[in-house]
Amino acid sequence: MGRTYEYVLLLFSLTPILSDAIELIEGPSDSVVLTKNVAILRCRVENIANEQIVWYHQDTGDYITLARTLSTKDDDKLWRYSVIGIDKDGIYDLLITDANANVDDGTYVCGYSRQPGNFVSLGSATLIVLTPSNDASPQCSVDYFGLQRPPQKGDFVQLVCESSGGNPVPNNTWYRDDEIISPKVQEQKSYFGLRLREDDQGVTFTCETSNDALREVKTCEVFPYQDVPDVTVTQTSASVLGGDTTFVCETNAKGPLRYRWREINMNILLENRFKITDNSRVLKILNLKQGDLNTTVVCEVAYQNLVSTETGKLVILKSPDILPETSRSANLGLHTSAVAAITAVVIIAILIALAAFLITRQLTRRRNNGDGTPEPVKFKMIGETDTDEEAIKGKQIDKGVEKTEHEDDIRTDLRLVDEGTIEHHEEKQ
Repeated sequence: MGRTYEYVLLLFSLTPILSDAIELIEGPSDSVVLTKNVAILRCRVENIANEQIVWYHQDTGDYITLARTLSTKDDDKLWRYSVIGIDKDGIYDLLITDANANVDDGTYVCGYSRQPGNFVSLGSATLIVLTPSNDASPQCSVDYFGLQRPPQKGDFVQLVCESSGGNPVPNNTWYRDDEIISPKVQEQKSYFGLRLREDDQGVTFTCETSNDALREVKTCEVFPYQDVPDVTVTQTSASVLGGDTTFVCETNAKGPLRYRWREINMNILLENRFKITDNSRVLKILNLKQGDLNTTVVCEVAYQNLVSTETGKLVILKSPDILPETSRSANLGLHTSAVAAITAVVIIAILIALAAFLITRQLTRRRNNGDGTPEPVKFKMIGETDTDEEAIKGKQIDKGVEKTEHEDDIRTDLRLVDEGTIEHHEEKQ
């Protein structure tokens, strides 16, 4: 490959001259392709004889090919460039894959070598590789010219719209709400001066950027005249020892805004027990510890370089769910006592229910006896039989008869006393 390149340099060290021998039948012609796409530059000739077709990149002075052999020393081009076509048809088209504006843009010449030291140009064409600006473009800002207070009516400010990358350079246009207020300017960084009016307060100013490589326009916004933002910090999760808690910084201001958290407990910072997400708007503190009690966090919100900032503060671990370790131990003891008390109540309830059952059964037996007296409870002695039980029952009946006769005698004596016949009673005694 090195020898080929040296031979090409020897052949084409002089300025190209016009051809008066080989006839160009087709191409090349100016081409425009999107980045990463394929570009083909045509070159079809007749009466080629023994000359060799050469492709030359005028912008870099690079002789790319000699016939169908790559002679460039650019490693990237060696992978992406090639010559396609058929010799007998005189077709020597240059094929470029994965087009890159930084390398491939420029003017290409199709020619041939008549004799050592001479390069004859048959035709040339310009290749443009369209590239959109990067994903972060455009970016809008406001230049307040060093103003150190919030903007006021009559202040002069400058709106700035900047794009990075892109081929060709994008066109920028400024809008006030939906009204065009500036001409289209093809610049990487464009400016628009504005004298603030009373009715500009809270109004959105938009920069719209576009180029041929963009399938749709891209925009950014600024709010050059707005009030100082109000800031609040809210806690979105409970603060429990050993758990996590999250703080969200919120504001009524319009962007682009910058958020910053300050005054975080040093132990939290040193132990890396925090995460900041959502463009620094959300702060999450991890694995809360006893030492984190009474920690405060401050969120600062800024718009541009001049708008005053408000801060929001919130004390961490003020939830009633948070208890010191000693309190947690005491709670454990209280929990055990509560379980014991509940168990005792359940046992008492069971005993009361059992007593109620026995009383109800006793009353039922009384009703079954008929006279309202409870049926006597019968007990058997060890070794006692049913015959013994009947004998005892008979003795109880005899005693009952004797008791009845004795009671009748007493009632008779009392009656005699009432009638004044004591003598008769004494005689009888």
